[in-house]
Amino acid sequence: MKKDQGKTLLVLAGSESARELGRAVEALGIVVETEPVGKEASKSPEIHQRIGAVLMDRERAVGLLAAETLLRTSLAAMRSFLDYTRKLEDVPIERLYALISDEARSIFGAAAAAVASYDEEGASLVAEEISWSDAHETAIRKLISRGFKGMAAPVDDGTRRRMLELKVGAAKDLSEFSFGLIPKGVSDAVEKGLGIGWFRGLVLVSQGRLFGGIGIAGDKRSSPPAEALLSVFAEITANAVKRRQAEERVASLLKEKELLLKEVHHRVKNHFSTAISLLSLQAKVCSSAEAIGVLNDAQGRLQAMNTLYDRLYRSVDLRKMSLRAYLPDLVEEIAELFPNRRSARVSVDCEDIVLAAKPLSILGIIVNELVSNSMKYAFPEGRTGEIKVEARAAGERVIVRIADDGVGLPADLDPEHSTGFGLGLVRILAEQLGGTLKIWRASGAVFVIDFDRRTEG
Repeated sequence: MKKDQGKTLLVLAGSESARELGRAVEALGIVVETEPVGKEASKSPEIHQRIGAVLMDRERAVGLLAAETLLRTSLAAMRSFLDYTRKLEDVPIERLYALISDEARSIFGAAAAAVASYDEEGASLVAEEISWSDAHETAIRKLISRGFKGMAAPVDDGTRRRMLELKVGAAKDLSEFSFGLIPKGVSDAVEKGLGIGWFRGLVLVSQGRLFGGIGIAGDKRSSPPAEALLSVFAEITANAVKRRQAEERVASLLKEKELLLKEVHHRVKNHFSTAISLLSLQAKVCSSAEAIGVLNDAQGRLQAMNTLYDRLYRSVDLRKMSLRAYLPDLVEEIAELFPNRRSARVSVDCEDIVLAAKPLSILGIIVNELVSNSMKYAFPEGRTGEIKVEARAAGERVIVRIADDGVGLPADLDPEHSTGFGLGLVRILAEQLGGTLKIWRASGAVFVIDFDRRTEG
């Protein structure tokens, strides 16, 4: 099946697994041709003149056909590679090395198969998994007082270069196979006790980078697999390990980013808490009623943002959150800042509407301004009443309604052209949300903010 023999492997590609296997074989210098399964290329006399083997997708229930020049054992292994590539795509990352060792042992009919990862920082091969019988495991533990898993073999620069060049190699005994990590005396005892007759080592290399190795050992009654088959298995495995390590690295970086973002939220929340405390202390020693009011207003605005960061810090997703997890606590904390809290009932009815952090913070400041205004002005001279906050979704729109049944807006106030800081700020913030603010004089006052939930603020 080598290129100089003039024979070609024909892949009848019905799935990505078959095509991937064809690419792996081609990387070894074997000529590969790909045809759609529907053409039934294997039946063509012209194809038979140059094809040494035909690989067909098992999902089409065809299997593997071949010229008489190939051994049946090789064909069985090639057929198994298709199943193997599919399993590698689906296996959870924590089961990857166990799958590799089990499949290597099964495909090649070996007595044992071990997989090691390459630790670049420590320049060593670390045994990840080994597949063999329970009797073998018991025998090894008696001989070396521990299992193979977790053992590390140092790899110097010279050895690493030879591994990258060799890819598939044979070792005369277990001691050589383990780079001398297992003493010769122990190696001889293990081989005799387990009846091992041959060793093969596969180096997992992809694009010039070492990812690990596979060790396969067979008993004396069996013959070692063909080097070409071992090379294909190593190529498929190396690509899978590279892909999974890249996925694991990305997942690790994302987790690290989430932890850093969580720490940022925590620090911001602490800074807000400190600022709120300072404003509160300043208000207590201030003699001017107007100044006290200004300080309390500033304190409320900071509290709105502090509540958001506190909820984000505690949530699973730091970038977005449901209004239902934010508004009820925010409204309660705003109301608690006012001395007439017991005479003004506050209720929140909020749907499960998820928004990004920035529009949430803007909406929080709007709600703070409007609820604070109701607490300050709607219920004078001990009057009782209720403040209702509602949030509803209407398609991609979010409608937030804040209403009270208090004394209503002053007769001389023009809501559309108010020069007051509070309403002016609310209108500006509503525009930042890409929404609108509407104000009605009802039995009290009603404020409605309508904006697109997809806005980034």
